[in-house]
Amino acid sequence: MRGDARVETNVSLTQQDKARIKQLKVIKKLQKRVKAEQRKRHQLASQLKRSQQKIRALEQQLKEEMNK
Repeated sequence: MRGDARVETNVSLTQQDKARIKQLKVIKKLQKRVKAEQRKRHQLASQLKRSQQKIRALEQQLKEEMNK
């Protein structure tokens, strides 16, 4: 019986290892997706900032032209 218990334990540990490996793969995929989303969000924020700066510059230019 002791041998059977060891075999069952080894099988159980092997199954746990496989489950952990799958979990790690899922975690890595999620981390990759999060990084991509963060990068995209950063790009959009930068684009928004540049657009706002252009708008302010055009508003300033318009004010100057109207004051002439």
